[in-house]
Amino acid sequence: MPSVRSLPPVVDDGTRALVLGSMPGRRSLEEGRYYANPQNQFWKIVHHLYGREPAPSYRERLEFILERGIGLWDVLQECSRVGSLDSSIKGAIPNDLGAFLIRYPRVRWVFFNGAKARSAFDVRSVDPVRRSSLAFTLLPSTSSANAHMRLDEKILRWQEVRRCLDAGGTDDI
Repeated sequence: MPSVRSLPPVVDDGTRALVLGSMPGRRSLEEGRYYANPQNQFWKIVHHLYGREPAPSYRERLEFILERGIGLWDVLQECSRVGSLDSSIKGAIPNDLGAFLIRYPRVRWVFFNGAKARSAFDVRSVDPVRRSSLAFTLLPSTSSANAHMRLDEKILRWQEVRRCLDAGGTDDI
C-alpha cells in the first residue's frame, strides 16, 4: 500500500478558525493543492458562506479564506492509502497539532471536515490550558464520497464557521 504525506498548512497569524481534513485526496496530493478535486464541495461551500463564487485560481482561493481568518491543515501527517477514501487509511501518523495550536494562539475554533478527521484527532495532543480556549466542531465532509447529504444541507451546517468568525471579532486571545 503506498505511503502518502500531508500538504503544508495554509495558515497565517490572523487565522482564527482551522479546518482540519483527514488526509488530502490523491488529486490534491498530486497537484499540491487542498481540495483540488472539482467534485469536492469545499471551495463552493466556503465561498457560499460569504455570498461569493469560488475564485478562479488556487492562490485567490487561499487569499479568500486567509483574509477571513480561516486556515487549512490535516489531522494526519502520513498514512498508507490506496486511492482517496478515508476508509482505506492505514498506519496513520498524526501531525503535531499540539505544537501547531501553540504556534497560532489566535485559533479559537477547530472544525473537522468529516468524521474521519474527527476520529483521527487525539485531543490529548493539545496542552490542557490551550485546549480550554478552543471549540471543536464536527462538520459534514465536503467530499463527493459524502453523497448522502445534499449541498444545501452541507452549506447550512457549515454556516457555523461564519457564525463563529463573525461573533468572535478580531481581538487576540
